[in-house]
Amino acid sequence: IEGFEFVEWTDGNTDNPRTITMTGDLTLTANFAVRPYEITLTCNETQGTVSGGGEYEPGSQVTITATAKEGYQFSHWRIYYNKWDYNTIYENPYTFEIGPQFYDIEAIFEEIPSYNVNVSSSNENWGSVIGGGTYFQGDTTTITATPAEGYMFDYFNIYYDYGYSTTSNENPLHFDYINQNYQIIAHFKQIPVLIDSLYYYLTDAQNLTDAQEGILTIVFKIAEDEQKERDKEIKKYYE
Repeated sequence: IEGFEFVEWTDGNTDNPRTITMTGDLTLTANFAVRPYEITLTCNETQGTVSGGGEYEPGSQVTITATAKEGYQFSHWRIYYNKWDYNTIYENPYTFEIGPQFYDIEAIFEEIPSYNVNVSSSNENWGSVIGGGTYFQGDTTTITATPAEGYMFDYFNIYYDYGYSTTSNENPLHFDYINQNYQIIAHFKQIPVLIDSLYYYLTDAQNLTDAQEGILTIVFKIAEDEQKERDKEIKKYYE
């Protein structure tokens, strides 16, 4: 009967068919059991692993799970009915009820795209920047610019894969979902020094402490109209 298989005769013999030489009365009963069906799971083992395969009775609830290795992600299941025909399932883990059949199931993985986030400083003597590297699609990163003494962060230039660029004054700069290559350049500017109600820039050879003590060589004086624009931003350093 479909769904069952022969186990043994009541005398323990497992031959089927069986030939018997009769020497007297004999009563035998054939014992049957529900036929288990096997789930065979396969995958590319360099890309991931699968679990949940084995023998199950019809009507059982079975859950199969695919686990991707680093650099890969699960794509879909292929449930084969024969060598060429299969059904595609995208759920993972996938739970289903065993029917009266055998199952050959393959987990398909795919490589996760990776992208480069290249970071640099427009002038390494004025400041540094961290947070670059190679990331998988969907990763996050934070780009942080750190100015050298006597300098302050100004802005980032952000260059995208698709031929356009933007600027940002946000520091640190957060990327919540990486899906392309980025070229990011951090720009810095000198911190002006307040003397006699006017702001002056320091030379590269001087530091802020010297300037505050009045020991400085003036490179150039900020024009009055530019000074007014900078007052709100810069004044906080001297309050």
